[in-house]
Amino acid sequence: MKRKAIQLAHQTMVVSLPIKWVKQQGIKKGDEIDVSLYGNKLLISADFNLEPKKIRIDTKDTEFDTFKKTFAAIIKAGYNEIEIDFSSLEEARAIQKFLRNSFSNLNITKQINNTFTVSALYESEPKEIENAIRRFFLLVINLVEETAECISKKELEGLFIASLIRFDLYTLSNYIKRTINLGYETKYKRIAPLYSIIESWMNMANIYLKIGRYMIDNKLKLKKEIADFSYKLVELHEKYYNLFYSFDLKEIQKRDAEYYKIEKQLAGLAGIISVNEIKIISYYDMILNQFKELTRTLITLNI
Repeated sequence: MKRKAIQLAHQTMVVSLPIKWVKQQGIKKGDEIDVSLYGNKLLISADFNLEPKKIRIDTKDTEFDTFKKTFAAIIKAGYNEIEIDFSSLEEARAIQKFLRNSFSNLNITKQINNTFTVSALYESEPKEIENAIRRFFLLVINLVEETAECISKKELEGLFIASLIRFDLYTLSNYIKRTINLGYETKYKRIAPLYSIIESWMNMANIYLKIGRYMIDNKLKLKKEIADFSYKLVELHEKYYNLFYSFDLKEIQKRDAEYYKIEKQLAGLAGIISVNEIKIISYYDMILNQFKELTRTLITLNI
């Protein structure tokens, strides 16, 4: 859509807004419009509607894991006032613990009979999304490095300590996806690939947490060859992070070829693994498959 620039005064240029967009946003004469500068681009947006976005959910006859996934999806979708119906004191305590551990900016603001009202204590500044994305990536890399180090040194207790980072990861991941779903603009050309990248990195973080739990539960100490392979995954995360912030198509193509090479190396470990180590190899394979998809997603984000 092209618009003509109109000279209004000696140093003022005016560009008209599309009437369809104006009507959709409910903009009236005298309303303020937000204009943000990103390099050689301008982002124009109306003030966001700050009216509470409400929803009600019932935990009755619902598995608690299902409730947690549903609640997380609701928060990511942008709801800031959720009524939760519960049926027992045990359920209420479980809900309180879940909120305390996973959502630092939410609190139970009201309770009437067997219903909690959960509200956002504050809404994070959307302009901070770029810092949140960078911090999220670095936290995942930190988890990957700590996991590799603990596996190499056979320090099972260290795997538990490394897993404590999951609370910050969940908070940052939910904030980024919620901000995207609320419609706040970012500097990236396409929002959907950015959402997918954050989702994939969170999925990989969860795989590392599963590796830690599995090794602790089974008191598992990996063979050196399998432990050393975990450092290859550290390199993949670091290289992807660098490519995210310095997009280079040729380098991405090199990484794509590298994933298949590493996959063959992983398959070569099949001859030396024990029964308990099969699970670890399958987790490594899941991570490699995530990276294959992430290569294409990163290209889509930037082209």
